[in-house]
Amino acid sequence: EYQDRGAPHIHYVLWTKRPIEELVQQNNSPDPQVRIVMCELNPADLGLAGLVRRYQVHKHIQQYCGGTEDGGCRFNFPKEVSAHTKIDTEHENIVYQRGPMDCWVNPYNMHLLKMSRSTMDM
Repeated sequence: EYQDRGAPHIHYVLWTKRPIEELVQQNNSPDPQVRIVMCELNPADLGLAGLVRRYQVHKHIQQYCGGTEDGGCRFNFPKEVSAHTKIDTEHENIVYQRGPMDCWVNPYNMHLLKMSRSTMDM
């Protein structure tokens, strides 16, 4: 499908037999090839870096992202800096590994991004 702003957007459903704790642990690997979800603005793969900048960086536009009472982003950007991917049981979500430069990057799977060349939400 195409989003309101004309960007291609694909919906995937993936099944796994592995528990979420194991997937989160895998996501903390130093090898980006085995990570399931990434939020890096500047991955070592230059072709991937261009795709990340084109499709995965959140561009905050008040008319589109606004809506919270304090004027913040309804998609909760910028995201939290975290040294590791972890499960946040208090808020029932996953906090992805991100550095300070990655706070505006939407999570992506590097293999799906290279294949689809479109935005994705993980």
